[in-house]
Amino acid sequence: MNEVVEIFKQHDLPIIFHTWVTGYWEDGEKQKYGDISGFKKLANNHENAKIVIWHSELFQVKEAIESLRDCDNVIMDTSFQSIDNIQRILNTFWEDRDVWWSDWP
Repeated sequence: MNEVVEIFKQHDLPIIFHTWVTGYWEDGEKQKYGDISGFKKLANNHENAKIVIWHSELFQVKEAIESLRDCDNVIMDTSFQSIDNIQRILNTFWEDRDVWWSDWP
């Protein structure tokens, strides 16, 4: 993943990460992806990359806000969030670090 981030960073492109813990089966074992702690490490290791946290970690939005609020290169997405959570995101990340989007029909 670090190599992909480096490529996008060279072209000043945002990188959208679909977040919340999701499981997939690989070789008979369940693999978990999307834990917010991995994104904090990624953001800190690539400070010039534009990292978009899609769905704001969905059901753990408060944890995502607390974990990533100090990462200036992180942008939070509001899709699939409640009005209260959108307000939390806006109050923390302001207009330059949030994305207004919806994947609702």
